[in-house]
Amino acid sequence: MSIYIIADLHLSPDTKELNQSFFYFCHNLIEGDVLYILGDFFDYFIEPDPNNSLHPLLKQHFLALKNRGIKVWFMHGNRDFLLTKKMASFFEFNLTKDNEVINSAGRRILLMHGDELCTAHKSYTLFRFISRCRLLQMIFFSCTSYNYRQHIARNMRQNSRRNFERHNCVREQINEAEARRRLKKANCDILIHGHTHHVSVIHRTDPKFSIYDTGDWSSKGYSYIKIASPNAMPEITICQLDGNPTATLN
Repeated sequence: MSIYIIADLHLSPDTKELNQSFFYFCHNLIEGDVLYILGDFFDYFIEPDPNNSLHPLLKQHFLALKNRGIKVWFMHGNRDFLLTKKMASFFEFNLTKDNEVINSAGRRILLMHGDELCTAHKSYTLFRFISRCRLLQMIFFSCTSYNYRQHIARNMRQNSRRNFERHNCVREQINEAEARRRLKKANCDILIHGHTHHVSVIHRTDPKFSIYDTGDWSSKGYSYIKIASPNAMPEITICQLDGNPTATLN
């Protein structure tokens, strides 16, 4: 049994080549494997969309994984935090909490999306706190139409792209002190996260801890983390879109 960890695929009906890469990735998983998706799997997500050609395809592939004995765990990101347990059931995967702990090689590993570690953006921190309120989410769904919700989602995605370009595509960096605080609170010494789109491994000795960034999926290729056995340490594999590996980090 191997554990695979991915994040920041940003899939949509428009990312056809990337979608096929993900389907190929799923095809190579075997019985007993576990897949963790650490958020931002969708380019934007409000709810299962009958007009979105990708959603039934994803449901089909996740169902195939389930039938092959492969468990999929989904963690909210900043683009798909509205996904509920009921919606997860539609896609045939399982929701996990925002800070999940797994074990390997006798060490505790903390899994996070990673947006909570980027503390420099105070306005986003406030937005995250408000938008994750379950009561406000229920009000949002009950008081708005489906078309209006899709309109909001498209606008948010467009604004995000403009902001990204305005800042010269400088990616966010995690606050390492906040990462250490989270590790200590969870009694872990390894952190695996996404969100920043910057594949990397950091090893520190005083105190001893490691931080793995999953990287992202794009037209240039993709990366994933694999824990090959219960006694193995995480390893990052960087691939071309056709699945051919180009580098490993550990």
